[in-house]
Amino acid sequence: LVTFSALAGRLLMHYIREKIRFQTSQVIIGVLNVAAFATLLVAQESLVAIVISNLVVKFLFGMSAMAGIYIMYDINYFGTAGFAVATSVCAGIPMIWAVIGPALVSFAPPSPVIITAIIISASQIFVVLLMTEVQ
Repeated sequence: LVTFSALAGRLLMHYIREKIRFQTSQVIIGVLNVAAFATLLVAQESLVAIVISNLVVKFLFGMSAMAGIYIMYDINYFGTAGFAVATSVCAGIPMIWAVIGPALVSFAPPSPVIITAIIISASQIFVVLLMTEVQ
């Protein structure tokens, strides 16, 4: 069910990508991620809050992943000179986090992992605001 919410996020992003600017959508996604992770941090004993927060986070992840794919293959955004390096970095960073994320969740206590996720989600907001606009 949680994985399905990521698929739903990808589909939604595909349909709204031309209606909402990239920066606007990613800042909203970042703020909602911070709120969902903060809910996880505050309501650690509530199973309902944990499940709903996980669904929201996975849905937002699907939206961000789809937006990242659109940027990764946009030669106009990176330019022809830096296209290969930029797409390699964009493809490599999620692979690194795919290893680090489960390791953190498996071996670290929940609170530091959630705080780390809040910091990363908040940093997404600032990084997106520093980016040039993507069409």
